[in-house]
Amino acid sequence: MDNNGRGQVLHPSRIDIPATVRSELVTILNHTLAHTLDLKTQVKQAHWNVKGMEFYTLHELFDEMATELEEFVDSFAERVTALGGTAMGTARMVAAVSTLPDYPVDLLDGVDHVTALADRYATLAKLVRDGIAKTDELGDADSADLYTEVSRDLDKRLWFLDAHLQTPSLVLEVASPKSTASITTAPVTSTESAVHSTSTAKSSAKAPTKTTTASAATTNKTSKSGSAAKSVGTTKSATTSKSASTKSSTSSTNTSSAKSASTSKPPSTTVANSATATNGIAPKAKSAAPKLGSRAKGGQSKKS
Repeated sequence: MDNNGRGQVLHPSRIDIPATVRSELVTILNHTLAHTLDLKTQVKQAHWNVKGMEFYTLHELFDEMATELEEFVDSFAERVTALGGTAMGTARMVAAVSTLPDYPVDLLDGVDHVTALADRYATLAKLVRDGIAKTDELGDADSADLYTEVSRDLDKRLWFLDAHLQTPSLVLEVASPKSTASITTAPVTSTESAVHSTSTAKSSAKAPTKTTTASAATTNKTSKSGSAAKSVGTTKSATTSKSASTKSSTSSTNTSSAKSASTSKPPSTTVANSATATNGIAPKAKSAAPKLGSRAKGGQSKKS
C-alpha cells in the first residue's frame, strides 16, 4: 500500500533498478506529485482573486508560477510511470495526501497573497530537497537529478516572493537587532606579537633607506644640473672671448693697411700737400730743361 492508501501496482520494466527499490521510489515521487499539484491549484486561486494597485503585475506573475508548477507535475508523474508505477494525480488523491494548508478564500490584497504563497512554496521546497537525499540513497541518480532541478527553480520563485515582502526597515531590523551581541576579540599571542614587532621594525628600517636614496638621487640630479649649467656658461664665455679677439685682430689689420697706403704716396704729392698746407697756394713746378733758343743765341754771340 502507498501513501494514498491505494494498492500500488508495479508494472514490469527493463530498467536496471530492482522492483523493491522502484516501488519505494514511486511512493516518494507520488508524494511529491500530490504536493506540487496542490500548490499549483493554490497559485491559480491567487491568480484569479488578487486585488490592489499591483493587480496586473501579480496576476501575471502568479499565472507564470502556476504554469511552471504544471511542468514539475508532469515531470514527477512521468518519472513515476517510467519506473513502472501509477501516477496519482486526481484532485481527491491530492487532497488525501497533501500536507499544505488550505488556501484562505478571504484574501484580496496583493501582499497577503504573496505572503500565503511564500509560506507554501517554502514547505514544498523543503519536501523536494528531502527528496534529493532519499532518491540518492536508493541509488536512483536520475530521480535525484530531477529533484535537484525542481529544487533550484522553487528556491528561485521563493526568492521572487520574498523580495516583494522585504522592506528597508525590515532589512535594517534584521541587520541591527535591538539586542546587540558583544564582540569578543581573540587575545594576541606572544608569537603573533613578536612577528608583528619584527614586521614593524623591517618597515621602519626600509623607510630611511628609501628616503636617503631619494635624497642622494636628488643631490646627484642637482649636481648634474649645476655642472651642465657651468659647462654651458664656460663655453659661452670662451666663444665670446674668441669672437672679441677676432674682431680686434681684424680692426688692427685694417688700421695697418690704411697706414701703409698713406706712406707709399709719391714725394711730389707730399710736397705739394705740404706747401698747400703752409701757404695755401701751390707753387709752380720749375722746368729743368733750358730753352733751345737761349743756347743758340749764346753760340752766335760768341762767334761774333
